[in-house]
Amino acid sequence: MVKSFDLRKATYKLGSFLIALSLVLDCRSMWTSTHDNNFTNMVFASLVIGGTLYIISSTKKHIRINLDFFLIISFILIYLLIYFLLPENIIYIKTVFRYYLSFTILLFCSILSYKSNDLPSFVRIYINIIVIIGIVSLFFWTFGSMLKIIRPDRTIFSYWSTPLGVSCPSYYNIYFETQLINGIIIRNTAIFTEAPMASLNFTIALLFQNLFNTGDRYHNFKQVILIICILSTFSSTGYIALLLLFVLKALLTNYKHKNIILPFICFLTIIAVVLVHFILNAKLSSDSGQIRTDDFKAGFQAWKVHPIMGSGLNSTAYIQFMSNWRSFNLGFSNTIMDILCSGGIYVLALYLGIIAFSGIRSIRLKNSSNLIYTILILYLFITTIFSNTYILYFVFAFMAINSIEKYDFARISTL
Repeated sequence: MVKSFDLRKATYKLGSFLIALSLVLDCRSMWTSTHDNNFTNMVFASLVIGGTLYIISSTKKHIRINLDFFLIISFILIYLLIYFLLPENIIYIKTVFRYYLSFTILLFCSILSYKSNDLPSFVRIYINIIVIIGIVSLFFWTFGSMLKIIRPDRTIFSYWSTPLGVSCPSYYNIYFETQLINGIIIRNTAIFTEAPMASLNFTIALLFQNLFNTGDRYHNFKQVILIICILSTFSSTGYIALLLLFVLKALLTNYKHKNIILPFICFLTIIAVVLVHFILNAKLSSDSGQIRTDDFKAGFQAWKVHPIMGSGLNSTAYIQFMSNWRSFNLGFSNTIMDILCSGGIYVLALYLGIIAFSGIRSIRLKNSSNLIYTILILYLFITTIFSNTYILYFVFAFMAINSIEKYDFARISTL
């Protein structure tokens, strides 16, 4: 008996995998910090090829898009194009092309994937990849970094946040030791440049898994792995994100006997607030906390120079406003001020507009999952640096598309 081969479905799966892989590798993986342009080009090619395959295999012969929805998408693309074509940006034509095309691809992939109460296939693959990375990192972190049973077999130079570069021990090029706590405890950074970046990826995967991928056969197992990974990074940002997720789920999710256990939920909320306060105080009093505070001050000062359109794409104008005592670390730590500095009110307004739109629609539609997702993404947007990454483009595209649930904006035929 000859089995039939579904070329369209195979193309769809391959496209989904390539998109998911590019989302992971582009978001501050160690290889992006080595100044290897070939790797950056490879990741971009993965997104373009994957996105093209995904779009071609997702669409059927007839695609009908509501006019209002078409106008909204057109406005967003033209709005961003105006910014990218500014004189200070167009000189970086290759970077402009890569950013604009990647955003457009991810936006259309999100639109074509739109289904109520479902996730795009590449997001499910993204979660699986992050979980596998997490399992591998926990193995090497436990038996290598902590117990010293396994030893690093090589080193890799990272130029993340330092122009001089720093040597990082590597385990078979699939796990890296990039940060210590008090020079003693090694933080689990997996394949990423630092603990906050590892925590960012684990947290985003957890958000999708916890809020939107509840029908997954291994739902709880994946959640446990991601939570343990976040804890092993020793990242205060990740810890607060976990507390926010648990508290918001308890407060906003409807379930049986909620009124009976409401006092217990309130008690847990109070404990969570106290813990967040403690973590923030400890963080702000540390060197890392002072750097983060200084980043907000430097970013604000740089923004005042060009408040409307910003200083330009990938601008580092904020460096001149950083305090002299931190010359050893000139890396920026939060996305919101980075975007405000480089894109001014013009670009930041688009991001904040999507957040406001998503929050308001989620409340009106009583969509607690999307509301929690919006709040947590806003939190990461303020506290973590992942500007101009594919995952940033996607989480905001997903936020906007997911907010139109129950409204027939886009009538699109998908696989």
